[in-house]
Amino acid sequence: MDWTEVKKMLKLLQYQDNEIDEQKDRVLRALKRGRLNDENILSAQKNIEQDFDLISARQIWGLWFRRFVDLMLCDELGKKIVYHVHPGIPRLHLAMTQIYKDQLYSDFPDTIIMFNYGRLFDKVARIIEKAEELGLEQTQAQCAINQVNYAVVVDDLAPKPDLIVCGRYQCDQSVKLCELISEMKDIPFITYDTVRDEPWGFFPKVEQRAVKYFAREYGNALEEACEVLEIDPLPEEGWKKTRKDYVLPWILLNDIHELYINTNPRPAKLKNHVGFPFSVLEPHGDYYQMLLGALQLNLRELRERKKAGYGVLPKDAPKVGLMCGVSVGQHDDADMYEEAGLNVVIPIGAVWMAPYERGSKEATTHLERIAWSYLCKGYVRASYDHTYRFRVMAEHAKLDGVVYAVQFSCRVLAPAGYMVKKEVEEKMGVPTMFLEMDGVDPRTHTTESLRTRVEAFAELLKSRKTMAA
Repeated sequence: MDWTEVKKMLKLLQYQDNEIDEQKDRVLRALKRGRLNDENILSAQKNIEQDFDLISARQIWGLWFRRFVDLMLCDELGKKIVYHVHPGIPRLHLAMTQIYKDQLYSDFPDTIIMFNYGRLFDKVARIIEKAEELGLEQTQAQCAINQVNYAVVVDDLAPKPDLIVCGRYQCDQSVKLCELISEMKDIPFITYDTVRDEPWGFFPKVEQRAVKYFAREYGNALEEACEVLEIDPLPEEGWKKTRKDYVLPWILLNDIHELYINTNPRPAKLKNHVGFPFSVLEPHGDYYQMLLGALQLNLRELRERKKAGYGVLPKDAPKVGLMCGVSVGQHDDADMYEEAGLNVVIPIGAVWMAPYERGSKEATTHLERIAWSYLCKGYVRASYDHTYRFRVMAEHAKLDGVVYAVQFSCRVLAPAGYMVKKEVEEKMGVPTMFLEMDGVDPRTHTTESLRTRVEAFAELLKSRKTMAA
């Protein structure tokens, strides 16, 4: 491995000079363990320079790379290893990395690998192909994220964990994945569930019965994890700290969304945003302050550009919201929207914070407050709830259109798309377009295969704005 080129990559990822010197041995060993070579390092250099022109965006990718290095070398720490399967219980993960930092290594290997091997190293397709070689084909896994997780553990790309944490509250396939991994590698796993039987149209109200059940599931999962890992139960004050710490990055991300919504013209390319949502969704305690710093810097950079009148699109470009319409395995699909003249103000609908999520929580314990937050988000449960979110989003952001990327390998998001189109387009009059793609697997589509439809949709929205003027 050419250290000179690795060092160039690290500087692009906003590593400090002293940190580069201190981390040289660990970085090189992690790259070797990750089966990466000089060609992958050169790809990363090119991708960073081409995709991210904001310093804050490069900082957030530096955070993701640091988590990759830690993942590759986590068996050297003398700690118990815990892997979470996306979407997991991010607050439990944050607690493990804050309260038990001296006892546990905890992280989401699927998101770490898909972001680093997808956006930086252009190698995520090889990881997915390895999963298929090992018997987990796309029709069995349903989701490329599950395939990534399978390959990471079964092919020993990362060290073997002592425990895997997954949830069936959103993705039923992740539980079957963990059952398979457990059988093949003799790794214990724990899971939890929620209530999905509210009547159609009940959301955004949340039943107390659902809150209490989900909280008990969390509590049971935590108790079981502590038994498997032979650690003391998480103290009440620990949950309180974790719950509050988890909120702040979301507030900053919401401020970024509001800035996009209310800035004309758009001050930065969409590519710069790609690394932020999952960093907020699944934060790590060791890099919590780094995450806050990158989010705060992102806001400053955007505000400075706004003040200077800088724009990457013409003024009054049609505003649209996306549902996972940018793939970590592609480099030009984010540009596709802007080249067509669309101003993406909400890049990932699932992590946008709706106004009704910010109210007082009808809960008493910290676990119930966590459960309430999840249930109130909606998309973790039912298609109606998901549809309702997009109606509120379109109204709140005054969207000219919605691009619902139908993740055809996702059992959660694919069915809801048809209801979103019916509710948002037919009942609200906001044009909505389906875009069949995959957020992780770059083999399923090319940007060129989508571009014609995106350009036609953009022309429709531009025409409507002209007629309404």
